[in-house]
Amino acid sequence: MADPEEGPSIVRRLHRLSYLLAPLVLLAPVATAAADEPGPPPADAGQAPAAGAVPVTAHLAAEPGLADPSPAAIESVVATGDPAVLLVTFWAGPPECSGLQRIEVDESAEQVRVGVHVGERRPGEPCTRIAVRYSATVTLQSPLGARPVVDADARPTVPSEYAAAAQAAWAAGDLRRLGTLMSPEAFALLAARPPTAEDDWQPLACDGAPGSTTCEWAGAEATLGVRVDNALAAQGGEAAIVEARFTPPPVESVAIWPYTTAEAAQNTQDQVDEGSSPW
Repeated sequence: MADPEEGPSIVRRLHRLSYLLAPLVLLAPVATAAADEPGPPPADAGQAPAAGAVPVTAHLAAEPGLADPSPAAIESVVATGDPAVLLVTFWAGPPECSGLQRIEVDESAEQVRVGVHVGERRPGEPCTRIAVRYSATVTLQSPLGARPVVDADARPTVPSEYAAAAQAAWAAGDLRRLGTLMSPEAFALLAARPPTAEDDWQPLACDGAPGSTTCEWAGAEATLGVRVDNALAAQGGEAAIVEARFTPPPVESVAIWPYTTAEAAQNTQDQVDEGSSPW
């Protein structure tokens, strides 16, 4: 196995060293690749670290039964002697509290997205939240080749992809990630209206305007639209989606927050007419 510190073996350094603790659901359904059983530790685990470096504490295998999985901050992904096997180095809590719950990989012809999830060994019990460096190996469906490796939890920098990431997080019920992509007002709208199987959301189009991009999806009873601040998205910043709206079909004549169906709007209108609504 190649030394992760050697230049030719470096695939990509992912500079995200904070320890993330909130739950994660990936942006879209992905193929799950279980981490290999621990064998010989990676090369850098048994060597004296360079000045100021943090050594790898352990080479982990996946433990699917761990509770409350959350995203781990990926430090690096490096190639090994096998072109289809990657060595992932990441940060999580101390071994008595945390372990590797799973590694998920989404492969395409253009890139490989890797997401590391750690779980709790003692959910609900106090535990010192110190960052510990771990590693694990993952096997791809095909050799990596020239494809870049991308942190699956990173925010996109293309406005249309940023909007798609938010819609996917909402459709998957991942409110933690959704909250990092949308303004509080836009988030409140989508959080108050969870998706259902009957919605069958389908992408329509993304249209650019000076400084922003608007993307829409059509559902069974409404159209979902979000507006992305292009400058914020280009930086991969938080809350680049500054506006969201649900527009029911024109025949329903309803397009007012927070109502997404004619029935909901009519129920409130009836309450107003009866004098029993704060509106």
